[in-house]
Amino acid sequence: MLPLLLFFLPLVYGTESPLCAECDCQLGYGNLYSVNCTSDVTNLFEGWYWIDPNDKTYPFKVVTIANSRLDRLDKQFPRSSMESLSLLNCHITYISESTFGKLAYLEKLILSHNRIENLHPKAFAGVYSNRQYRFLPLKRLYLDHNSITSLDREVFKYSRDIEILSLAHNPLQAFTMQTVKAINSLDSLKKLDLSYTQLSTLPSRFRPSATLRYLDLDGNRFQEVPTELRALSKLRILHFSNNPIVRLTKESGFPNMTTLKILHMCNMSRLLEIGAGSLSELINLEQLYLSDNEELTVIHKDAFLKVDGYQESWPPVIELYLQNNKLSSLDMELLDWDVLEEIDLRHNSWRCECQYRWMTEDLFPNVILKSGGDQFKTLR
Repeated sequence: MLPLLLFFLPLVYGTESPLCAECDCQLGYGNLYSVNCTSDVTNLFEGWYWIDPNDKTYPFKVVTIANSRLDRLDKQFPRSSMESLSLLNCHITYISESTFGKLAYLEKLILSHNRIENLHPKAFAGVYSNRQYRFLPLKRLYLDHNSITSLDREVFKYSRDIEILSLAHNPLQAFTMQTVKAINSLDSLKKLDLSYTQLSTLPSRFRPSATLRYLDLDGNRFQEVPTELRALSKLRILHFSNNPIVRLTKESGFPNMTTLKILHMCNMSRLLEIGAGSLSELINLEQLYLSDNEELTVIHKDAFLKVDGYQESWPPVIELYLQNNKLSSLDMELLDWDVLEEIDLRHNSWRCECQYRWMTEDLFPNVILKSGGDQFKTLR
């Protein structure tokens, strides 16, 4: 048995890429390698890193390269079987035409924490063949923490299957029409991260795909909720924390968003009041995260109330997080408390007055009962 094992080992290790001499290569499921390079990698675009002497691609699945000084990606990666490629903190400033075109199985591309200012309009195109570019199978693209101010309208023309796109922490400031058209062209987009991009408005033509379910607008400059959100007909999750809104009113509040289930509005350092009707159009809201707003003192009793003729209704909020605000009271008519399953009220300035006894006598026992007595999980 031992001689057989010794004979087999050279067959395995003899097929390793020279890349594994510089990086950590771990053999995983399906005899595919995960490669992790944490120091400067030379000859990254040389074929012998990726293709063996028999002209077969080395069995890479996930490749991560960090802290290399790549600067401009103006060459094509050789063909490879990899499905995920990360180029992190590699000082990249520019990505040229069809750089990843030969990576026919690439579904996840992470280009975070670089210095990218410009992307060639065909940066994410496949190889050029028979007078046309082939499509890349990209599904997840991360361009966060770069210096991108705009996108060419055709930058995603050959990667239309992208489902997750992150542009977070780029100085977009305002959407150019080119950028809007680029984002609108993604027919399969499900998650869009525009957090910390210095946005103060959304353009009227901002119409992402109807497949969009998750939008992150945290850390921007919105002083009111953009009415353009009403066009997102299937949106379920919205992050809107850390924006400089002072008072949320019926006029500056949320437009009709009937599919929204989860809303985050935390760390709003200037927020003083949630006014009447400001949340009334979120008729199917189930989870509200409204915490760590250090100046928030008032949630109007009609903040959620929707009146249609003689009929009144409230969203079916089942989880409510109000910790670390400056609240002193909650009105008994704020919500339909019977559907509530979890609530966090810690670290507020609650007033101990008779008119608020309903919280201790009705609200808290009801929530605890629904939890089967696990009060520490559901009531905080």
